[in-house]
Amino acid sequence: MINRILLLTIIFAFSFCSESINDEIDSAAKVYVEFLIINETYPSESDSIEIKKKDILKEFNLSLDVYNKIISDLKDDKKEWDNFFSLSQEYLKNKKESLKTKDIGSSQEQF
Repeated sequence: MINRILLLTIIFAFSFCSESINDEIDSAAKVYVEFLIINETYPSESDSIEIKKKDILKEFNLSLDVYNKIISDLKDDKKEWDNFFSLSQEYLKNKKESLKTKDIGSSQEQF
């Protein structure tokens, strides 16, 4: 009985850690996209870029160190990097769709 409880506790702990890591990777994919957008939006304004990056990291509840570690770790594993990149592409696609919807809504309000 005690062994079964211990086993269930260990399984629960590992599943929680796995979920947490997946959440961090998902957040890092979103931060990756947001960083790319900011670098394109403010190419010659390094101060603005740094301020925006701090805001983005705060929004997604990641530190720069954790973000950099995730990126570094993923680059060492092609399969994981491809998965991360797919998450990034999906986030960007959804973001574009959201912006299109907002643009359509705002242009209809003008009429």
